[in-house]
Amino acid sequence: MKLFRVLSVVLLGTMVAWSSSADAQPLPASFVGFSDFVATVASASSRGFLGRPGMAVVSEAAFQEMRSHVLKLYDGVLVDHSFLLDAQYFDCIPIEQQPSVRLSGLQSIATPPPSLPRASAGHANPPSPLELGLSDPFGNQIECPVGTIPMRRITLEEVAHSKTLSEFFKKSPGEPPPFAGPPPGGSSLHEYSIMIFGSPNPPVIFAATNLNVWNPSVTGSGPYAFSLSQLWMINSQGEQTAEAGWQVSPDHYHTSNSVLFIYWTADGYMSTGCYNLECPAFVQTNNQVALGASNWTGSSVAGGQQVWYDVEWINYNGNWWLAHGCDSIVDRQVTCFIGYYPAAVYSSARGVSPTLPTYANLVEFGGEVYSGDLGSFYPQMGSGAYVSAGPSYAAEQDGICFQDNKLNLFCGSNTWGTQVNLPCYSIQCAGYPHCTGSSFYFGGPGGNGC
Repeated sequence: MKLFRVLSVVLLGTMVAWSSSADAQPLPASFVGFSDFVATVASASSRGFLGRPGMAVVSEAAFQEMRSHVLKLYDGVLVDHSFLLDAQYFDCIPIEQQPSVRLSGLQSIATPPPSLPRASAGHANPPSPLELGLSDPFGNQIECPVGTIPMRRITLEEVAHSKTLSEFFKKSPGEPPPFAGPPPGGSSLHEYSIMIFGSPNPPVIFAATNLNVWNPSVTGSGPYAFSLSQLWMINSQGEQTAEAGWQVSPDHYHTSNSVLFIYWTADGYMSTGCYNLECPAFVQTNNQVALGASNWTGSSVAGGQQVWYDVEWINYNGNWWLAHGCDSIVDRQVTCFIGYYPAAVYSSARGVSPTLPTYANLVEFGGEVYSGDLGSFYPQMGSGAYVSAGPSYAAEQDGICFQDNKLNLFCGSNTWGTQVNLPCYSIQCAGYPHCTGSSFYFGGPGGNGC
């Protein structure tokens, strides 16, 4: 989400295949173990990347910075098990050896909240592939032992698809910084259909929503184009965010399936931020959630069965914890929490005194697309259908709840405000125009001229 440049807004039982759909990328010819992968990176030369088709890295210096980063992510890490999921490698890394602990100098893992503010997520999350006893096509169990976390393998080929390492970290690679003014021609590469909850409402320390999961098409769009549905926790003064939801971005994840993702920035997307575990920031504690992969089976069917995934952010002792909807299952409380952004990741950017380690003063829900290039086709958003298609056809978020810093819990709101639509996308809250409900529909087909 590019703060303050919002363009479409409403204010305020069977075996599961190792890959979730036939859209997954081709399998590698052979399985590459972790130690062999690291050795290949260590011996890599820029000659195999500079000028190579599909590689955008701009110079020897940029390549060496990328290579150094990848090696640093895995330096001294011990991995006993790896597997493929969505045709991507995942390595089971000891919790204390993940980059956000080892490279940030954390001395201990924070304690998660003792409970979540609401009793039930409202929709049953589908089981994660890591819970089902499955194997990948090479016979590797799709699971990580307790005490480890599944980290999507970051390869040099993936990073070198960007011009520089800093571009790779951006939510929208190739785009100018969001506060540097509009891109040439005055058009935006982003479009949104979102709901906003903010001032004069009280500071928010907890927010939750249920997303129905779709696989919108980004075919015909530019490089690193994406389409997503997410929840943003925002400090609008420091332009800081903690974000989570599902995203389709084939150039980033090498699959056209929707995947679970997180993102953060401490300075309005200028020089900080990254997806998932691709830089030291988020500390993952859950061994059954694979960031950057489909944590569900298939996707919602237009007019048929809906696949739901619940995301919740809660501030506890200054850390933003991400939960994923199993809060009603008492004996699995520890598995409800995926991990957390430590307060320290927001504390020193741009000299701003951050509010985000304490509370969010702006919370946003909805869809975002990125076309990848000016003049490119804008991707589908949500299901690809306008809200007029109706329930189970349009994308939806529901079960929206908040808790303020005085521990008052409220679900739904009468302060969402009014609706603004763009030609290619739409949004409609429950109870419109009063917006008294806790759900809304959004999305559209995209296209040219958005």
